[in-house]
Amino acid sequence: MRVITLTAVTGLALALSACAAPDTPETADGVANDSVVVYHADYPVYDTPEELLSSADLVVEGVITASSVREIDILLPPEEGLGPDADPAPGAADTEEEVLLVFTVHEVEVTSVLSGDADVGQSIEIKQLGGVLDGVEYVEEGAIALDPGEPHLLILSGIHDVPLSLINSHQGAYSVESNGDFEPLHAENQVLISENTIEETTE
Repeated sequence: MRVITLTAVTGLALALSACAAPDTPETADGVANDSVVVYHADYPVYDTPEELLSSADLVVEGVITASSVREIDILLPPEEGLGPDADPAPGAADTEEEVLLVFTVHEVEVTSVLSGDADVGQSIEIKQLGGVLDGVEYVEEGAIALDPGEPHLLILSGIHDVPLSLINSHQGAYSVESNGDFEPLHAENQVLISENTIEETTE
């Protein structure tokens, strides 16, 4: 097992563990367990809808139209001329070294903008830790599973120059029910959100 601890990177402390589960020869995706990397991440957790929504940079409803897996350098300094607000790792010192993590990057068609800078019909990218790349499966424990083609309420942080992130791994996405209600996707998320709450918090 190897463990790398990163601090002050995109607002979270992240421990990366590469480990094997000896009792199971393969994962559900047919990847050998000696090729499994488990990400452990600590995020801010919010107790109320107001805290959750006011911490977001963008709140939208949208549908995943495509997904891909790629490595992203989370310590990449801002491109020349973009300025400090475009740094994908605010608070982390610029470095010539790479810190590459594997993310699944979803393309999301925005169907409603509830807070922040986006347009209906726009395609945005959001990223989640994990995915299968070069025969290795990367998994974030306890992360929300987003279903392609299904409507989601997405509570996002970051900037548009790099893929946005869910506000945290279990409070950043809700399903949009047929009656318009929002239901938490993660069993541990006890924060309930309604359209009224969003309007009151973001107005």
